[in-house]
Amino acid sequence: MVKLIYIMTVPETVRGSLEGQLRYVQQYSGCDVIVVSSPGDDLDYSALREGVQGLAVRMEREVSPWRDVVALYRLWRMLVQQQPGIVIAGTPKAALLGMLASWFARVPRRIYLLKGLRLATTVGIKRKLLVFAERLASHSATEILCVSDSLRKRYAQLRLADPSKLIVLGNGTSNGVCANRFDYQIRESERTDLIRKELDIPLEATVLGFVGRLVRDKGIANLVACFKEIVEARPDAYLLVLGKFEELDRVNEEDRKYLAEHPNVRLVGFRRDMEVMYAVMDVLLFPTYREGFPKAPLEAALMNVPTVAFDVDGCTDAIQHGVTGMLVPFGDQMQFNNCVMKYVDDSRSRLSHGVAGRQWVLENFHQDDVWRNYVDWFVGVEPVSKTVSVSRDS
Repeated sequence: MVKLIYIMTVPETVRGSLEGQLRYVQQYSGCDVIVVSSPGDDLDYSALREGVQGLAVRMEREVSPWRDVVALYRLWRMLVQQQPGIVIAGTPKAALLGMLASWFARVPRRIYLLKGLRLATTVGIKRKLLVFAERLASHSATEILCVSDSLRKRYAQLRLADPSKLIVLGNGTSNGVCANRFDYQIRESERTDLIRKELDIPLEATVLGFVGRLVRDKGIANLVACFKEIVEARPDAYLLVLGKFEELDRVNEEDRKYLAEHPNVRLVGFRRDMEVMYAVMDVLLFPTYREGFPKAPLEAALMNVPTVAFDVDGCTDAIQHGVTGMLVPFGDQMQFNNCVMKYVDDSRSRLSHGVAGRQWVLENFHQDDVWRNYVDWFVGVEPVSKTVSVSRDS
């Protein structure tokens, strides 16, 4: 039996972005699946839940030369011991170390799961280092699986890899979305009213939402600027923020204080009951500066919630402008605010785009189709699903 090893930097990514996929791939591909990340409860939980083997190899998210060398050696030693036929590594540090270790261990198929471009918002020496790391990882890979077509095109445009290595399965995403979990009918259920009561949000209030890490690259400054204008004009509007502040790429103190202290802002961290959190929202605000393929707009769409976002890579794949949400030229704060205000004042437009969004996501990003794409690709079977295509640059 061929061994297939997934490598991610931190266990939270394993639980958050591979749920269901590991079990499905093991069941239908005929591969013996192993998942590797830094140690943590989420790794143990995911391995047990998915019925696969979990191995812990500590990796640092940020540059740490000595610890990175140690992690590279430990990954190489693990791969030599396990002798996998396929390695698929995603997230920046795991991709670099995983592809290098796989190359040194002579793994036949070395797949770089490209989930985003961290260098997109950097300049100077840091950007040069990140470009070098990308080229090293891509050179070590036999294939580069891009989670969106816009990301594939950007990677090719920046000449970070041989274009013939760049692949997109179907319409993209790394794991699809679960239609059964994100059921829009929850919006009309007692659960939604109870959550509003728990969060001290009036039942009739308009709720704007944000989902993601609270860092500068996620556009937190733009989020705050938008809500300041909205709440001044519509004092009954609320902002529901799901995510945690991080020290890396730290949000400025003024914006942190505003989100923590404004009476109409609810900072609730990360929640497991995301389907109910989306059900509370009327509009998702997503002013991120860079993405690979964001799942928040897809999950929101399944709950009949439209999204307003900048037209950056990844978001252009996840949102149909004027159909399932609004895409705004990057950095145009005034237009972003205007689009949000339009949704606040026009419930018919919100509903129309929300309903269209759910249908579009079901047709293009259902988890079963995404997982089937992976299995077909891993075993070399020609895809048969109507949503499946394999895109390459010529």
